Amino acid sequence: MKYIAVLDTSIMSFNIGDQIIMESARKGLAPILNDAFVVNLPTHSPMFHWWEFSFKRNDSLSQNLSKLDLKFVCGTNLLEKNMKKRKNTWNLHMMDTHYIKDVVLVGVGTDKLDKIENKYTEKLYKRILSHEYIHSTRDEKTKELLESMGFKAINTGCPTLWGLDKTVCEQIPTTKSEKVIFTITDYTPNLEKDKKMLDILFDNYKEVFCWIQGSQDVEYLQKMNLKDKNIQYISPSLAAYNEFLEREKTCDYVGTRLHGGIKAMQKLHRAIIIGVDNRAYDMHKSYNLNYISRENIEDLEDMINKPINTDIKIDINKINEFLGQFISYE
Repeated sequence: MKYIAVLDTSIMSFNIGDQIIMESARKGLAPILNDAFVVNLPTHSPMFHWWEFSFKRNDSLSQNLSKLDLKFVCGTNLLEKNMKKRKNTWNLHMMDTHYIKDVVLVGVGTDKLDKIENKYTEKLYKRILSHEYIHSTRDEKTKELLESMGFKAINTGCPTLWGLDKTVCEQIPTTKSEKVIFTITDYTPNLEKDKKMLDILFDNYKEVFCWIQGSQDVEYLQKMNLKDKNIQYISPSLAAYNEFLEREKTCDYVGTRLHGGIKAMQKLHRAIIIGVDNRAYDMHKSYNLNYISRENIEDLEDMINKPINTDIKIDINKINEFLGQFISYE
């Protein structure tokens, strides 16, 4: 029996998008995880406490962790240019590498990152990440970053995209529905542009639904003074969103939440993703999302009303090359 650690990017996250990533990552890794003993470790909060490092290396924690055959960390904007900062997406410190090493990245991306800023950050990544296995990245930029540090990497895309092959994409409608579900993003606010997006949706759809993906999205939405608008809210959980998408067979998605849009595509809904940061742009550039920058929000109405094909450019051979390190495809 194999012992595997999954570093879970949804633990202690206030963004349900991380749950969407983990749901897809576990599905993609299922052939590896199904017959293994799996332990879940956090990334957003510390894996260990300082006092655990004071015990002898033969304590029970060290013994259990030494059994691990594989360690995977799944998705999101995990790699950063300066890990000396007080707060990072991956709550990782050099002491952690006493217990955890040889971690394999699964569809991981970066923030606005072109190069590593300091030697500490590069040393930390070189101690925590596997030098044996090929890492899976979310986009080409992240692949190039890893290669610049001497790691082997392949651009498989985010695990949320892995199932969006040609057969699935061809089932997604090309023309506008009468209903739409939208998302907004509290941590990259632009009241003027986001209000314009909502005005366009109310002008072009008969029914408008909202799904709250982030913990502060409601407060941000309230700043837009939409009391006269009939918005139907979906409960802020992944289960509720999945249930809605399965029930409402003909409903478009338009919104600024990248993984809210990808989840809609997984459920065969036409999706237009409004880019508010580098993530959507980087993935669009690599994988051909139906994408529009928020800076060009005035073009949204035309995009909504014209036929659009969903044609995600996933390379299944690259995904199989990555997974094939751990399982056989014979």
